[in-house]
Amino acid sequence: MVNKSSIKFVFRLLFWVAFFSFIGALLSSKSIETEENVLLAYSLAGGAIGGVLAIIFNSRSK
Repeated sequence: MVNKSSIKFVFRLLFWVAFFSFIGALLSSKSIETEENVLLAYSLAGGAIGGVLAIIFNSRSK
């Protein structure tokens, strides 16, 4: 059976990825260039930052 800490980690990871990709999308939509490629790049960068932060916060909370 899967332990609860790994389930918590997955949900925390998904939350941070979604949160930072949303912030990245907001920031990129306010910039002058509103092309889809720029928007996608900002969301992917935000998602990557969110994933790294989720791993850091998860390792500290143990």
